[in-house]
Amino acid sequence: MLKKFVLMSLMLSTAVFPVSALEFMTSMREFSDKSVKKGSIGKGISQADKGDVTAQLFMAECYEKGIGVSADLKEALRYLNDALGSGDPRAHFLMGCFLMQGKGVAKDFVKAIEHFRTAAAMKLWRAQYNLGILLFQGYPGVAPNPIEGYSWVLRSLRQKGDRELEAKAKTALKEFEKTMKPDDVNKAKDLQN
Repeated sequence: MLKKFVLMSLMLSTAVFPVSALEFMTSMREFSDKSVKKGSIGKGISQADKGDVTAQLFMAECYEKGIGVSADLKEALRYLNDALGSGDPRAHFLMGCFLMQGKGVAKDFVKAIEHFRTAAAMKLWRAQYNLGILLFQGYPGVAPNPIEGYSWVLRSLRQKGDRELEAKAKTALKEFEKTMKPDDVNKAKDLQN
């Protein structure tokens, strides 16, 4: 039980601020510098309503967290669903976070995994990490799959990410190895080839 708590806290600490990837963070910082710091998100709304996926994701985050607008999960989900229509991996990651945490939707680990898997297949490292943690442990409706879970966390290390996530991924892999047979660890590593 304690191990499950430790692993869940490793995952949630990266998902509490549900942004998808380093390039998304960079574009969001640039976008937010231009709009939120001036006290107006009108440009973000205008861009999002025109179908700009980055703006839609930005607005989803603004409405989720109440940045520059009143927090409104229904509105956050509206923008997020618009972004999902593009197939953007960042949108799938963010929806996975909403589903995993039950933000504006019922908690649904099965659907969260589907969204993380979609984003992970497109090499989004945070999605690979979260997918690995969820698969390793298993959750309601999700049978544990330690080999595949280990493999996804390992893949997240091979992508360009941030040092904080890299440290968490290394810690998670060490914890995984404490409970896995050496042959299973080797099988997980073989999935990388």
